[in-house]
Amino acid sequence: MKRLRELVINTYADLNLSEVGRSRLMDAVASLPPLSKLFIRIIGQFAQEPQVFFANPRKALLSHPFLVDFKFHLYETNVTDDRLVSIADGLASLTQLHKVSIIVFNEHWITDESVSKLCEALANIPTLADVELDILSCPQLGKSTIQGVAEMLRKCRQITKFRFGIPNCMNIGDDEVSSVASELRTHKKITGLAFNFTSSLVTDKGALDMIDAIFSQESLERIDFKLRNCTGVTDRTMARVEEVLPSQPDLSFFYFIVPKTSVSNEMKERIQQIGNTRKIRNFRVL
Repeated sequence: MKRLRELVINTYADLNLSEVGRSRLMDAVASLPPLSKLFIRIIGQFAQEPQVFFANPRKALLSHPFLVDFKFHLYETNVTDDRLVSIADGLASLTQLHKVSIIVFNEHWITDESVSKLCEALANIPTLADVELDILSCPQLGKSTIQGVAEMLRKCRQITKFRFGIPNCMNIGDDEVSSVASELRTHKKITGLAFNFTSSLVTDKGALDMIDAIFSQESLERIDFKLRNCTGVTDRTMARVEEVLPSQPDLSFFYFIVPKTSVSNEMKERIQQIGNTRKIRNFRVL
């Protein structure tokens, strides 16, 4: 056991542990020798209670201060604000964290306040280089969450890969997306970017700001940009993409999902042809 450095825990809806059982498992994780990698995946509800399988994620993180890779994925679990705040409190102690992936899916209990605190904790980790933050199916979130993401980009100067998704959120519009784009432009060394603003209120204005910020990076290898259902995005945005694509000779992955009704097939085909000509295998405009 002393040689254990990585731990993956998967929990499922049909695993109905008592409060005592959850507490003992939490204590067992906390008692392990310092881990370098920890991955916790929670799928489904537990006894229909609005709580995370781990009653106190902070305890696990504080017990492993040398983590360099932390993943916490919550799928269809009724996570409340205090659970995300607990994660944020634990993250604040991880001064060597290099990679973090936090995914929250199908949650209606969390608010901007807890997500903002999570972003604040991440923003204060100086070693952070690879960030994934996906808040899926949370239509109640809005401006404060985006402000937290922008602040993270402002303070985390070592980032080389950044993925952020907040689809199905009608509180996000051009101003919010442009604030993220503004901070993104201050970076130049990011090699991988992914943004998912599906079903937001983004129009050409915000999309153009983000396109310019994305392509301001010096050596991008991966771009994943989703604007499906954003009917304010038109061929104007597509024309800008067509113009700046040649500026990224190292690009090996390009995935661009655009509205079906407000973007012409002709523009999609023209951009797709750029990828075909350059023989970029993972190149899709949908």
